[in-house]
Amino acid sequence: MISRLEKLNVTRIQALIQLATFRNQPLTDLMQTLGINPQPDIVDRV
Repeated sequence: MISRLEKLNVTRIQALIQLATFRNQPLTDLMQTLGINPQPDIVDRV
C-alpha cells in the first residue's frame, strides 16, 4: 500500500513539474508541443 502511494506521489510530482514547464513556455511553443498549429491556414470555402 505504501509503495503504491509513493508511486502515485512520484507521478503527481512529475505532472506538477511538467505543468510548471508548460506554464513557463510562450503560448506558441506550448501549442506546438501539444501539436496545435499556432498559425493555421484560414480557408473559407462555401
